[in-house]
Amino acid sequence: MSMLLVGDFIVSLNDGDPMLVVITFVHGTWGRGVLRPSGDAPWTTDGSSLCRLFRDRFELNVKFRRFRWSGRNSHTARMGASEKLREFLWQGLNDHPGAVHIVVAHSHGGNVTLMSLGDCSSLRERINGVVCLATPFILAQDRNIGTDGWTILKKGTVGGLLFFAVSFVLFCLEFSLLSRIENLADTRLYLWFMVYTAVVSLLVSASLLLKGRLSNHASKLRRELSPRPLERSRLLIIRSPADEASGALAAFQILGQATVRLFFFGKSIYASIEDLTKQPGKLLRIGLRSLLACVAFASLSSLIISFSESSWLIIPPAVAAAIFFVVGFAASIVAAYVGLARLWPKMFSWLPILILSYCASVLAMLTWLIIPVLSLLLMPFGWQVALANILLNVTAEAVPPGSWEIHLIEPPTSEEVGGPVPPLMHQVYQNPHVQAKVCQWIEVRAQEDQLRPCGC
Repeated sequence: MSMLLVGDFIVSLNDGDPMLVVITFVHGTWGRGVLRPSGDAPWTTDGSSLCRLFRDRFELNVKFRRFRWSGRNSHTARMGASEKLREFLWQGLNDHPGAVHIVVAHSHGGNVTLMSLGDCSSLRERINGVVCLATPFILAQDRNIGTDGWTILKKGTVGGLLFFAVSFVLFCLEFSLLSRIENLADTRLYLWFMVYTAVVSLLVSASLLLKGRLSNHASKLRRELSPRPLERSRLLIIRSPADEASGALAAFQILGQATVRLFFFGKSIYASIEDLTKQPGKLLRIGLRSLLACVAFASLSSLIISFSESSWLIIPPAVAAAIFFVVGFAASIVAAYVGLARLWPKMFSWLPILILSYCASVLAMLTWLIIPVLSLLLMPFGWQVALANILLNVTAEAVPPGSWEIHLIEPPTSEEVGGPVPPLMHQVYQNPHVQAKVCQWIEVRAQEDQLRPCGC
């Protein structure tokens, strides 16, 4: 009888009939190739150092099963793979009902494995353990954005359209549209405003129509990205220092957070202005709102009148039209983005917000352009995650939610391996220290029913 000391316990490896160990390999993203995935992942083949070590350790009492999936970096691909993996695991359990079943997963293969187990209690109980090698555990949470952003959007939309309705009327009156209709350049200028109104109306209508679908998409995505993890004793988490894949995900994740910071910035300005107009004292509130409203309309009228003066307008009319369109589009985005306090008949609650909308037009334009660009930086998590960026906070963590033990294993030296060290730390399956740890852990899992305290 051979003995293996593990912590405060002695594992007895009986000399009787050894138990069959079935190891299911699950590769990660692009594990079988990028352009044309084919065959098995190299680290799971019989000739790999990991499989050779398993055979040496367990002799003839080990069977390898290799699960193939597309390896595409998208939530749809991983979710589809998890459903097929569930069937694959059940097939292995039915073929070898008395064996010890271990899943060894690399990178996103760990997420695929956890999603496949999900809340299927019968399957979770039959799987003896899961090994996650350098897995970036994806965590999805609903964003706490305070006030309902969709309500603010609807109110802000009304304010934005009113803002430009007033602008258009004032501009037409001052520029004498009827007396200069023969001037094609002038006509183009008004066409820009009409095009703007049509575009904004379409964008607003589309956003409101897509509200339900986007919210449902985010809720479904959160449920799928947050499977219930295994018990602590049945999940082995191994990571490597300076993991380049995890570092890249973290970098994209930090940049992606900028989109939410911009969103919160707009909401904080909205809340500040709204609180300012709700200070105690009815007379003070009315006076403040009236003053801000007068300043807003005075500033707006001044700019429109001065810009429309032919003697002052020294730039080509087409350029002037473009400037009006950009500034107008930006200001309406602020009105919709920051939001308004009230709807008709509480008109004076809108007017102070117009000042902020007007003055922050440039910032709003940049915000509107930056948000979709930065959302694209979440593409390493999959396009579905990038789409739900505003509604969900998706991060890649070292462990699943809860309390876990992490094994951070340093890469070997050239002297230890007798050759060059693998350059990519994400490929932890090539690390002999990792391989030894996995073998030891599988032995303990296979013999846990024979654990007894030392000295017994």
